[in-house]
Amino acid sequence: MSGLKMGTCPLRRLWKFSSSISAMAAVEWQKQSFAMSSITRIALPIAGLEALRVDARAEGYDFVEKLALEWENGENQFDHPGEILLGHVDRGRLVAVGGLNCDPYAGDPSIGRIRRVYVRPAWRKQGIGEALVTALIAEARENFACVRLRAITPAAARFYERRGFATFGSPDASHILRFSAKPESL
Repeated sequence: MSGLKMGTCPLRRLWKFSSSISAMAAVEWQKQSFAMSSITRIALPIAGLEALRVDARAEGYDFVEKLALEWENGENQFDHPGEILLGHVDRGRLVAVGGLNCDPYAGDPSIGRIRRVYVRPAWRKQGIGEALVTALIAEARENFACVRLRAITPAAARFYERRGFATFGSPDASHILRFSAKPESL
């Protein structure tokens, strides 16, 4: 047989390779599908919020604490037009959170802001953060001309850039995603 050994057929190797790729794609799709279906509108207080606060503080992030305090004192309850607070609840406990506000720094009601996005470490790399941000972007697209945010780490910046955000050199926002033609002053 022209020098090929049994089991080394190039087509068989290609089939095995493509089958494993298809299986990996199916697993990724299942993770995305699960995560997307479990992102819901939430209100605070909620079971699991304290553990979320503890984990965020341990990583040096104060924005989850700020989220809880601003909700408690009524300063920000994500209750103005176009605003929403979303979360992922696992076994009855909040493990991820993210919100969408009218950007308080922009002075323009057509500009939204994604903020307070946090996924507990044990739930990362499961598609939850991506599903959360995808849902926030979908809400923003329905309510704002663009959405801005501040990515506080290089990893966060890369995460948002992979989702279409462009860097934005403003003192109050590091990234922007435009949904419609707006003046360049945004």
